[in-house]
Amino acid sequence: MNETLTCSFLDIDLDQTIDTHAANFATCVLNSIFSLITITGNFIILNAIWKNRELHSPSFVLLFFLALSDLLVGLICQPSFVAFKIAELRRDFSCYCISRMIQSISGWTTTGASLLTLSAVSLDRLLSLTLHLRYNTIVTVPRAFGACVFLWFFVVTVMMLRFTMTNWIILPLIILLTTFLVTALSTLKIFMIVRRHLCQIKQLQRNLNTSQTETVQVLKCRKSVVTVLYVYGLFWIFYVPFCVTMLMDSAEGYTLTVKIVYDYVGTIVFLNSFFNPIVYCWRIREIRNALDEEEKTASVVLCILCALFAITAISGNGIVLFIIWKTQELHSPSFILLFCLAMSDLLVGLVGQPSFVAYKIAESLESFSAYCNLRLIQFFCGWISSSVSFITVSGISVDRLLALHLHLRYKSIITVRRVITAIIIVWLVCSLATTLKLWVQNWIIIAIIGKLSAITTTAFCTGKIFRIARGHERQITGQNNIVTGCSIRTKDINIRACKKSATTVIYVFSWMLMFYLPFLVVMAMEMIKGDEKVVKIAYDKETITASILTCIFNAVFSLITSTGNFIILRVIWKTQELHSPSFMLLLCLSASDLLVGLICQPFYVAYQISELSDNYGAYCILRMTQNISSWTTAGVSLLILSCVSVDRLLALTLHLRYRTIVTVHRVLFVACFLWTGCITAVLLKVWIRNWIIIPLVVLLISFLVTAASTFQIVQIVRKHQRQIKQQQRNIQMNTVNALKCRRSAVTALYIYGLFLFFYVPFCSTLFAEALFGYTLKVKIAYDYTTTAVFVNSSLNPFLYCWRIKEIRHAGEKETFASVVLCVLCALLALTAISGNGIVIFVIWSTRELHSPSLVLLLLLAASDFLVGLVGQPFFVAFKIAESLRYFSAYCNLRLIQFFSGWITSGVSFITLSAISVDRLLALILHLRYKNIITVRRVIIAVIVVWLVCSILTILKFWVQNWIIIAVCTNLSAAVVIAFCTGKIFRIARRHERRIKEQNVALTLNPSLAGDFNVRKCKKSAMTVIYIFGLMLMLYIPFLAVMAVEIIKGKTNLVKVAYEWASLIVFINSSVNPVIYCWRMKQIRNGIKRFFGRLICPRIASSCCIQLVGLAAGSERS
Repeated sequence: MNETLTCSFLDIDLDQTIDTHAANFATCVLNSIFSLITITGNFIILNAIWKNRELHSPSFVLLFFLALSDLLVGLICQPSFVAFKIAELRRDFSCYCISRMIQSISGWTTTGASLLTLSAVSLDRLLSLTLHLRYNTIVTVPRAFGACVFLWFFVVTVMMLRFTMTNWIILPLIILLTTFLVTALSTLKIFMIVRRHLCQIKQLQRNLNTSQTETVQVLKCRKSVVTVLYVYGLFWIFYVPFCVTMLMDSAEGYTLTVKIVYDYVGTIVFLNSFFNPIVYCWRIREIRNALDEEEKTASVVLCILCALFAITAISGNGIVLFIIWKTQELHSPSFILLFCLAMSDLLVGLVGQPSFVAYKIAESLESFSAYCNLRLIQFFCGWISSSVSFITVSGISVDRLLALHLHLRYKSIITVRRVITAIIIVWLVCSLATTLKLWVQNWIIIAIIGKLSAITTTAFCTGKIFRIARGHERQITGQNNIVTGCSIRTKDINIRACKKSATTVIYVFSWMLMFYLPFLVVMAMEMIKGDEKVVKIAYDKETITASILTCIFNAVFSLITSTGNFIILRVIWKTQELHSPSFMLLLCLSASDLLVGLICQPFYVAYQISELSDNYGAYCILRMTQNISSWTTAGVSLLILSCVSVDRLLALTLHLRYRTIVTVHRVLFVACFLWTGCITAVLLKVWIRNWIIIPLVVLLISFLVTAASTFQIVQIVRKHQRQIKQQQRNIQMNTVNALKCRRSAVTALYIYGLFLFFYVPFCSTLFAEALFGYTLKVKIAYDYTTTAVFVNSSLNPFLYCWRIKEIRHAGEKETFASVVLCVLCALLALTAISGNGIVIFVIWSTRELHSPSLVLLLLLAASDFLVGLVGQPFFVAFKIAESLRYFSAYCNLRLIQFFSGWITSGVSFITLSAISVDRLLALILHLRYKNIITVRRVIIAVIVVWLVCSILTILKFWVQNWIIIAVCTNLSAAVVIAFCTGKIFRIARRHERRIKEQNVALTLNPSLAGDFNVRKCKKSAMTVIYIFGLMLMLYIPFLAVMAVEIIKGKTNLVKVAYEWASLIVFINSSVNPVIYCWRMKQIRNGIKRFFGRLICPRIASSCCIQLVGLAAGSERS
């Protein structure tokens, strides 16, 4: 029987379950961390506004109060949230009620103050536009300050009314609605005024001397309004889940699920205060400049973060040490090693991080004697504790391996006293090795050798543990039917325990390596910085184009590479029949390709962006990481391909001895050796000047080995076939084996041929660099050939599925199909959002594109954008809910996906028909077109289209044969498009005939412009046909599945076909932006300008000037 606690303030029962414990613990940890960061960020913003007199304006006073409310969230709301959660876990009724009351009052107060302040900011921006010169006299700093104080007083008063009113929730809802309307109307009015001002300034540019200043002021005001919209949008993103939970609470009651959701959405609400300072620094230049002027800002932030992490390190590791020390059952050798690991982490929090903060403070105060001493203490503490951590993790892995090997002798050999002695020796050795830095010049080599030895030991021991565990599991499974005793079950439990502890070691070690990797990269950069030759290439159109194109390609193919190779790895790992030596080599090949998608391609994109933005510090680190990872994966792939050909040759020559000689364990050992060798060879690049000789030798050897092996395989197979023809009846089994080996050898040749096909251009570029040096053309060639090399990793999984029957059969499972479906849908969602988002932004921000036809195109892109933003994510979500059997969530998600899908598809069909009607009217109406078809009328028509499609979709609840309405609507749109495009082509053809007949007369006739308009309308009609044809082509499978469902009912096959047909429909939203760029010159130019401004503003400005000059020249001509 569960105990319940009831709080009179909120009337909530505190039922404790496993889910509530997990939610309470997770939200407490997150709020504790984010509280400190929220306080730091908002305090820095407040300090910057307070210290700089240039920021003492009414708008910055409002921003000051907004940051103040966020600071109070970190100071009061989040700590009180953590306090009442702890009180709930401890069932402390009085403390729970007090802390919950404080959290509720402070949370509602800061939320209301933020909301009202945001509305005040939008009003302030509107007044600055409408009042002009009177703004400074009417809107002053004291008045803004008084308004903010009044808002806070008003919010606190409304909050206090909660104790007296029963339906108090109506008041915040009224405030929310009022502020939303005020902000929306203010921003809309501002954009209308700004647009009108810009039009007037363009018309009166020559007459007004002050027009340029007024333009700057108008644009500045528009930018500040956009900043308000960003902050307001961020506010709503974090508050919408909380509002939805409130609606769930009012509809379903305060259930256990609603309580857990409240915990998480409350934490999400607090995150808004964490992100706001980032938005201020990003969007408000004055804040950035104020922070840049203070040289100590970065040091202050670094010290604060380090102090926060020191507190968490001390508290967390202190608790672990206390638990191990006090619990007698945990006084075992393995837990003593864990105690040592926690002790080294505690030392980091107690000595390393405080001394880091202290030497940063001494550096800022220019106290160099204290700085040197503190830096020395921090260095010794850091290196000793990190070395002890590495060696201790290796010691834990060795301990787990000995526990499996020694069995009953383990307890007598590995004792607590011996482990403590070993720990003391480790601490002494690490201290002496660190002290050697004072005398040994190349001391860093000792540190690298020590850490590499620890990594190798850990990898070897964990690999050995998993091999032993797998062998034991097979023996237990084989003897399970014969002997069913306690001994086997106990042995199985011990093996599983060792396997689990080895997995824990892998987690800890991987986590450590992930955080130490940037530090090691910086160390490597420091070592080679003196010998580094920095090459700066002058920017021009070709280099920027190459960089942008290769970034886009690598960003897309990175997702495909990661997905495809992850699926291949999962299939081989999960299927027991594929655990053979040849498939293990294929697994290693897929692993190297997966690393290409996870590391090489993202780092390639990152270093290209940093190069274009002139961030050479980041460029060097990113380029080095990409270079090392690329050379390593390429070398591993090349050597494993040679191993595959050798493996196939051994399978033919050894016959029955193959399985005894070539085992899975030996293959994995060879693969680990190849990885180690490749990493070592790549790291030698730092010291060896003519390092390029090593990969060339490896390439030549692997090519010769592969060629000799495949040639030998072909000869053996040919000889076998001759013998089989002579003795057909007796050696039928050998025929199958020979043909199987031949097929696998041909598959290896395909993989190797594909590898060479993509790597030959890169090798040619290497030779070109050796001959001509690192020129501009060589750099561009490197960008393209490196991208081609990465594409090889994307195509390999498709080749495996085509050539290897076992992988195809293993992938024909329902769960596998669902995983592939979800992954592909997620990738298509990213491309649909990014592509259509760029098109929408280009049309919206380019004034020349604000025509009726392009507004309709914007609507089409918006519907495709919603498909990627809503339809596809909800499709993935309902598939996940279906696989997890969450049927209530499944029904809701499926309903949302259904509505969004039908509404957007209906809007797309009707918009395409509207575009075709618009093009026909442009031909028929001639000069009257601009008077009749205006942007405002088109926007009204667009709103009507969205409303009609929404109403027609909602009718499904009441109309039985609703599908007939949908079919009739889409057919009507198709008929309109066919009629309009046919009419356009007939008119265009008639005009062309007239022009051909009067060709001589038209040479001096200005009516030739009519021919240009006709051609333009004809081209736009062709674009409509392309988009509509693509839509029909991708919608036909879906319509066919719907027809089959109506005729035969909803079978399992129809369900699977419906899901794949939906995926094909989603492709349409991703491909449409490509058609816009291909067929529409205005969109292409706008996207070029967008990427130019995004990646390289300096070059973009010069390019824009050139484009403007060219446009002016073309107009004059």
